[in-house]
Amino acid sequence: MAAKIGKNKKFDVDNANVEIRLLKKLMEGESEGRERIVEFLDSFKFRQHVVIIFEHLHYNLYRYMKCNKNLQ
Repeated sequence: MAAKIGKNKKFDVDNANVEIRLLKKLMEGESEGRERIVEFLDSFKFRQHVVIIFEHLHYNLYRYMKCNKNLQ
């Protein structure tokens, strides 16, 4: 698993909550034949920080692009 931990500032918490809503909405679309890039697993608050849990991927996007020479 991989965790994305947001800052505990109001702006960042609000953005994380929007991100979670969007991720949940995208998960609903999977049954319509859409594929995801990364799987959203869960989210929770820890000491006022929003934590979003994803599946662990081998590469991050930057490294994937670099390995595939897609960087311009």
